[in-house]
Amino acid sequence: MTEEEVSVALFMAASRDDEIEVLSWQSIDGKNYFAFDIKLRLPTNERMEPDLILKSGSLWLIEVKGLHSEAIDDEQKLVRLVRELGETQVVEQVYRRAGKLERDAPDIALAVAFGEDDLRGSSQRCEASVSHINWSIAPAEVERAGLARYLDALTQV
Repeated sequence: MTEEEVSVALFMAASRDDEIEVLSWQSIDGKNYFAFDIKLRLPTNERMEPDLILKSGSLWLIEVKGLHSEAIDDEQKLVRLVRELGETQVVEQVYRRAGKLERDAPDIALAVAFGEDDLRGSSQRCEASVSHINWSIAPAEVERAGLARYLDALTQV
């Protein structure tokens, strides 16, 4: 699957799940007609834009690629974002940019989603704090249990 196919499939699965709120979706074509495109600012003024930000039990920051090998740099980017801003500031920026008034501070969960695991499960260069969503095998479970429950299970591993 291509990056675009995985991105659209994840967005559609999130949109169908009543237990998830889509806060941001950076569509591949850059046309964000269906959700905000939240840009987070680091203390250095760099902007980082996770491809998908979802709120279920946790606040999920997700990067999407076609291949697992293409997602390695994105894993480091997600970890850097939380390390440099801190979880509280990430939540505050997301809520402010999404127009949310709530002030709860859900746990932040990080993930990369990809259509093909070309690394064949090797996690030598992967960040331990970043979950993997292998979309070539995830759809059956997502269809059965819903995306929120699928994501919750990733945090239990």
